[in-house]
Amino acid sequence: MRVLVFIALLSSHATTVCADASAQNLVLLQRQLSANVLSSSSIGGFPGRDKLSGHLDPVTAQQHLASLISATVSAGTDLSPTDLAIITDIVEMLRTSTLPSIEADHYEDSNETSSQYNKIERCIVELREAEVVADDLKGEVAAQRETHTQCREDQAGFESTNSTVCEGFGAWLQSLAPPCSVPSHRTPSAMSEFLDGGMAWFNESLQDFRDKRHACSSASDAVENKSTSCDQEQLSFEGSMCKYCTTVDMMMTERTDCSEAVETYLATRKLVNASIASRKSSYAAVTKSMCYLEALHVSDVAERATALHACDTSLVNTTSLDIPLPEPSGGLELSHEACPDSPPDSSFREREYGALPTSTSYSISC
Repeated sequence: MRVLVFIALLSSHATTVCADASAQNLVLLQRQLSANVLSSSSIGGFPGRDKLSGHLDPVTAQQHLASLISATVSAGTDLSPTDLAIITDIVEMLRTSTLPSIEADHYEDSNETSSQYNKIERCIVELREAEVVADDLKGEVAAQRETHTQCREDQAGFESTNSTVCEGFGAWLQSLAPPCSVPSHRTPSAMSEFLDGGMAWFNESLQDFRDKRHACSSASDAVENKSTSCDQEQLSFEGSMCKYCTTVDMMMTERTDCSEAVETYLATRKLVNASIASRKSSYAAVTKSMCYLEALHVSDVAERATALHACDTSLVNTTSLDIPLPEPSGGLELSHEACPDSPPDSSFREREYGALPTSTSYSISC
């Protein structure tokens, strides 16, 4: 901002600006102002801004100015029209350039801190929304894990049934034997008895064979169908797990970004706090300096002294330069932890499927 550097010059003029406040010294002051006194710098604020060096701070300079003008007022010396014109120019410069520059720095700091704080608030809201999504996905993972586990247990039951039925069918086949042998004396009577008995055995065995073969085939089909169904349940479970792990990973990254935003805001707030105090001091010093200079315009000596006293006792209201700097709200804690592994990692398969009673299909890749 444009700082009241010219006031600092009064320290070097303290021995030359005498009680008559000569126009010669005021003209010299005005020329220095026009040539090189005003500089674009800052009191406090963010890193990278220029700092004042080699000059008094505005408050001390303003005190010098008050002393010098007090001496002039006490002497009761009237100022020439040229003196008053120069003072008018200086006051106008302070009113239209210096004070607006101080206020511009105030708005810049206010907007910066507000923007950083709002970023933190948005970040926390987004984290909370992401946690709701993660909670839903975690519930979905748990439900599909249970469904898949139950499916594999049912599959194990089908496999056990299939093994029992088909092994029984095989054992029955191995035990199958004709009821009697061909008679040694093949008389019509003996052969009729043999064939009648063999036909009854054959018909009965054929029906048993068909029933047992169908039961074995049905049990095998049931295992195959259940296995296919369980493979689909596994894919659904792993898909949900992948979505959940991806969401949690994104939340972790977002929380890191939020933490960095908080650190940036706290560092900025510290600088701005210092800037506010310095800026208020400068604003008050400039305002009081304007008051002292304007007191010189009062023609009556007694009234001029009264005006100067009013400047001495006046309090400059700087509340307009306050900047709300709230503490960042909490909410960076997460109720979810990063997934230790995910499909198709062997550690994932061992943890999720190691205790299942049946084998599982190949896992998808997240």
